[in-house]
Amino acid sequence: MIVEMRAYTLKPGVLGSYLKDFTKLVPVLEEHQGPLLGYFTSEVGELNQVFALRGYKDFEDRQARRQSLLKDERFIKAGETLTPMIRSQYNWMLSPTPFSPIK
Repeated sequence: MIVEMRAYTLKPGVLGSYLKDFTKLVPVLEEHQGPLLGYFTSEVGELNQVFALRGYKDFEDRQARRQSLLKDERFIKAGETLTPMIRSQYNWMLSPTPFSPIK
């Protein structure tokens, strides 16, 4: 299993609106990508950030699911609302250690 961690830094003042709009997108994401492992906001350090963690069988599984998502009109339409609220985005692909409880 691999875990994708995405960090989005939002423009100041839009966190509430972003989360409200993103909540509507969650069923579409889960239809293509499977359930979230977690979704978090920052409370200390750099603020206005959200973090998403999602698990995949392997990188190829992630790529296939992502390609399917990118073709979904509901996802494309949601991007028209969500993308302008984002200042930056970073993605990491994480591999579990032998002692990780998530494998």
